Amino acid sequence: MGSFRDYPLSRDTSPEAEKVLFQLLARKTPAEKVKMVSQMSATMRTLALSGSRSRHADETELQLKIRLAEGTID
Repeated sequence: MGSFRDYPLSRDTSPEAEKVLFQLLARKTPAEKVKMVSQMSATMRTLALSGSRSRHADETELQLKIRLAEGTID
């Protein structure tokens, strides 16, 4: 079994581009990586709440956040 780097992560990204991406990520400090993950997580929460809000317009913001926390958001 090879390294995860032996397999493409995305069908629409060339192996050369993925190599550059890994090189750039490897240069980041742990603090920078944590900040990136935190920002991505916040973005995903925003997107999930936005989609749920459109599907459950009758629910309050608190109800939607509870759905998200429980993992029952659709």
